[in-house]
Parts: sequence; C-alpha cells; structure tokens
Amino acid sequence: IPAEAWSATLTHRFDTRTIEPGDITLALDVDTGGRSACIALGAGSLQAPYVEIVNPGLKAGIGWVPDRLLELIARWRPKAIGIDPGGPAGALLGSLLAVLGEHKIDLDLVHQFTMQELKQACGGFLADVEEGRLARAGRRSATGELQGQPELDTAVGDAAGRSMADAWIVDRRTATVPVSPLNAALMARFLLPAKPVREKRKAKVHSF
Repeated sequence: IPAEAWSATLTHRFDTRTIEPGDITLALDVDTGGRSACIALGAGSLQAPYVEIVNPGLKAGIGWVPDRLLELIARWRPKAIGIDPGGPAGALLGSLLAVLGEHKIDLDLVHQFTMQELKQACGGFLADVEEGRLARAGRRSATGELQGQPELDTAVGDAAGRSMADAWIVDRRTATVPVSPLNAALMARFLLPAKPVREKRKAKVHSF
C-alpha cells in the first residue's frame, strides 16, 4: 500500500456522528500463533467507505474476542461480522459461534470469508486507498497534527502482498509486525453495502 496514498486517507472527512446502531460492519483477525487479535469496523458504503480499529485495538491473545464482540453486537447491531476461517482466526470460530448461540444471536451474522472473497477484499481495499475513496479514523495530537491509529498504520507500513493466481492477499509469512489490524479493516470494508442505504441524520459522537 503506497505510503503517500495511505497518508492521504486521513484528509478525508467522514462524519462519524452519523454512525448509528445498525450502520456498521465488524471483522476480526488473529495473528500467527494466536499472539494477538484485532477487531475493526466499517461504516458508510463501498462508494465512500470508512474503517476504524475498535478500542482497545490490537490486544494480546484471543480469549477476549467473543465477549468483546457480544458487547459490540448488543450496542451496535452490526450488519455482519467477518472472519477468515482459513487463517489463524479459524481457531476462534467454534467458540464464537457457541457464544453467539448461547445468547440467541443469529449465526448467519457471521460471514466466513472464502479465499476468493479475501482476495477481492484485499484488492478492493487497495483500490479504495489509491483512488481516494477510503477514509479512516484520525485524531488531532496536542500539536494539532492529524494522526492515524498506530496499530493500523504499523500493519499497513509493514504488510506485503502474497500472489494468489491473478490476485493477492496480505502475506503473513513475511510480516514482522501484527497484520491483524489491516486484515480486519479490509474485511470490514468488504462487507459494507454497495451504496448508502438511507439519508443520515446527525447523532452524538460515538465511542467504539
């Protein structure tokens, strides 16, 4: 992902005050060996996507993920929750589905990515960055500088693509830092609707 194009995604203005329950998608990813995991959200549409790493961001281990997802589901009613069952996150799939079932949450909410969809998600994310459609979370520092989320910026700065036939996915094998924030973000973006579904009304600023 070109550094200059990635930096420019912070200059976009996506009004997070318009995000309401039912508007978002979620996705989770796990790093090699289960060392850490990350949850990301998507908002907007594929015409103007927004991504953000959910607080607390990258976190050690994987046991915390199901309970955190339950909290997010109860508060935000996501359209879908993405997971790559063929990657390290597959270790979480069984326990996640069990927890959702115990709380009578429709298991169809969980979208299990196929390899074809994962390649499409990677390619679409890159195209949105390069062509200026993507927006991402940014905060002003004490000096007024607009800064991104460190976990996601670090993953993007290190990630390389692994060729898969005529497409690519994020290469975990060559990564020297956790890439789960990037994988989670690109899957959350993929699950967004193609177009805005309704006119947004102003709402209070939300904390994820």
